[in-house]
Amino acid sequence: MYGQSLSRCLQDLLRAPWVLILPLGLGMLIQVAFGLVAGLPSPLPGFAMALLMSAIEAALLYVSAELVSGSPLRLSEIPQSFKRYFWPVSNLWFVFWVAELLLGPMFTAMPNGHAIQTALGVVVFVLVNATPEVIYLKGTYGGVDTIVESVSFIQEYWLEWFLPNLL
Repeated sequence: MYGQSLSRCLQDLLRAPWVLILPLGLGMLIQVAFGLVAGLPSPLPGFAMALLMSAIEAALLYVSAELVSGSPLRLSEIPQSFKRYFWPVSNLWFVFWVAELLLGPMFTAMPNGHAIQTALGVVVFVLVNATPEVIYLKGTYGGVDTIVESVSFIQEYWLEWFLPNLL
């Protein structure tokens, strides 16, 4: 299974080698945007960067979904790639933001709060590690729905999912 996945990945990269530099280009876009919004009054830079990060993650998710489905991927599709998964990604990050707002002060007040918060973050990372696949394969839209589906996906495919992630 892993050998077949590697072979398909290499074939996809030969069809669209520009995807290898896409993260670099999007990273440069983040740096430019950060410089542009840094001087804005608070909380505008945070909101602007959150929206930009959701758009960039949506674009990367679009590219991943197209490659996994075997669809031909063209550089000209990048402008539209920001739109398809923007709201599902934004909804997911909104849930995490609200959780941080509600739980952050509690962890700050605890003697070992930082350690507990870090451990909880690792658990959440593992449980929602499948969210990109859940968004583009199952079409989830709401943040909580995406988290629930991700946990279900991990429970169903735990061996196939955890082994590569542990390595």
